[in-house]
Parts: sequence; C-alpha cells; structure tokens
Amino acid sequence: MKRFKKVSLKLLVAASVLYAVACGYLYFQQENLIFHPDKLKVNSKFKFNIPFKEFKLVTSDKETLSALLFKCTLSRRSNKLIFFLHGNSGNLKELGKTAEFYTQLGYDFFAMDYRGFGKSTGKITSEEQFFSDIELVYKEMKKAYSEKDISIFGFSVGTGPAAMLASKNNPSRLVLFAPYFSMTDMALARYKIIPSFLLKYKFETNKYIAKTKAPITIFHGINDQTIPFHSSTRLSKILTSKDEFVPLKNQGHSGFEKNKKFISKINELLLSFKP
Repeated sequence: MKRFKKVSLKLLVAASVLYAVACGYLYFQQENLIFHPDKLKVNSKFKFNIPFKEFKLVTSDKETLSALLFKCTLSRRSNKLIFFLHGNSGNLKELGKTAEFYTQLGYDFFAMDYRGFGKSTGKITSEEQFFSDIELVYKEMKKAYSEKDISIFGFSVGTGPAAMLASKNNPSRLVLFAPYFSMTDMALARYKIIPSFLLKYKFETNKYIAKTKAPITIFHGINDQTIPFHSSTRLSKILTSKDEFVPLKNQGHSGFEKNKKFISKINELLLSFKP
C-alpha cells in the first residue's frame, strides 16, 4: 500500500511538472503561436499594377511601421477609404490583388504591416502594444480622410483589432472576414487544459462589436478549417438590426474576392454607400 502511494505521488508530481512546463511554454511562446511574420528587407521595393504610396510611421518606442495606401483606379478621385487589417502571416507585398479589387469599386485601400511583418521593425510583445500601433496608424489616416468616409476591414487575426478600432472610433462601417469570437475562445478550444489567465492576447471581438456604433457586416466561409464557422454564428447573436451576417457556401478561410456571393454582396454594400 505504501509503495502504491509513493508511485501515485511520483506520478502526480511528474504530471504537475509536465503541466507547469506546458503552461510555461504556451505563455512564453504565445507570439510565435499566434503570429507568423514574413519579413522583407528594408530597402526592398514594392511593385503593383495600381498606384500606391508607401508610408513609414514611427511608434512611441521608435520602431517603424510599414504601410501602403493604394489609390482608387476609377477616373474620379476617391474620398473614401478602406482601412484593412490583415491576418497572422504574410506581408503587404501579398495584398496587391486584394487592393486592386477594392480600388475598382471606388475606394482607396490602406493596409499596414504589424511589428516584425514586412518592413515593419520591432516585435509584438503585448496586446496593449499591438492595439496602440493600430490606433497610431488609424489616427494618421484620419488626418487625410473624414471618418464618415472610412470603412474598417479586418481579416482573420485582424478581426479582433478591427473591431476594437471601430468600437473606439466612428467609422462608416465595420466589415469582418472569418472572425473569431475571441482569441481566448480560440486558445481554450485548442488547449483545453490551459488556464485563461495565462493568455496575453484576448482580442475580445465579441465585446468590441457590442460597443460598435457603425453598421457591421460579417463574412465567414462555411468550409473554414482555420477559424470555425460557428465563431461567426455566435457573434451574429450579438449583432443588431443594422448589422448583417453573410455565410458563404463552398468558401474556406481566404480568397473571398473569388466567391460569387461575396462579390455580389460587397458590391451592394460598398457601391450603395454615398457619403
């Protein structure tokens, strides 16, 4: 009996140590698990088929954020802007086709690279820092565009920050592509035994959209294998009569601009907007 108790105690201690190690690993590796930056050389040149302007914005801690403003390709000059927050990988170099899609609808298209992505320097270390960078860049765009002419778009990881931005400002609309209910919700679904207080990046999309005054549109592919479709189903229950949830059949996590239902809906949404 004593021997059994000793073995049980050793197993309990070993299990506790392994659990502590797992928790420690996830805590200190959160940035690597969430963000997968694709860097570019600082002197590399962007090349696109449409006119664009490159921006470099300096943060309070002297890091540099890289951003691009693509200009409307219609004959008339646009005073309307799409402020786009991309996902957890890649960089601005990959956004040419996306920008072209929206500039053909009469909008200027602005996107930034997060710290460590593309030509942006530094490293993401906290949710507060991440949000601060995005707010800094948004304030810069408000110098050139009236908020009533700005639509905030967020894709994947960018949906939580986009919702945060819309909840603290007064854009004309908020559009979310493949959003999560919250990053905490995503993490606990994948790592069920990890205590939530260890999570540094909560990205509470659900709370932010509840505080957003602008009309909200959510697009989500039913076949999304990255962020479950039911995330948007849950978010849709928070939406009000001014908002809309658009499920997309035969649609995965990305490539929305090739989906016929999406094309029809986004045309209706953006072309009907007359400031």
